[in-house]
Amino acid sequence: MRLGDPSQAAALHDELLELDPLDVRALEQGLRLAEAREEWSRVAELHDRLAELATDARTRLAHLLALAAVCEDRLADARGALAAARRALAIDPAHEAALALAARLT
Repeated sequence: MRLGDPSQAAALHDELLELDPLDVRALEQGLRLAEAREEWSRVAELHDRLAELATDARTRLAHLLALAAVCEDRLADARGALAAARRALAIDPAHEAALALAARLT
């Protein structure tokens, strides 16, 4: 194993998450690794999982909006972006960024 090897670090995080898929700290670290490696599908998956595990609305909204941005900007997935925006609006129907995103995608 090479020190500082992002591929090895990502593999170790995947193993850790298999042991405890609800470990928010491990999910957040995995998210940073996936972003650094530009693994956008993985980034989207991790934002989705973190949104589901969030214990407060503000954190959940942040992950849903990040998910929407990744879907729209990196994955060219307008349906996924709209779904994330709608989930955000279910939490806060007046959220300006979510409203703007939903309007743009419909």
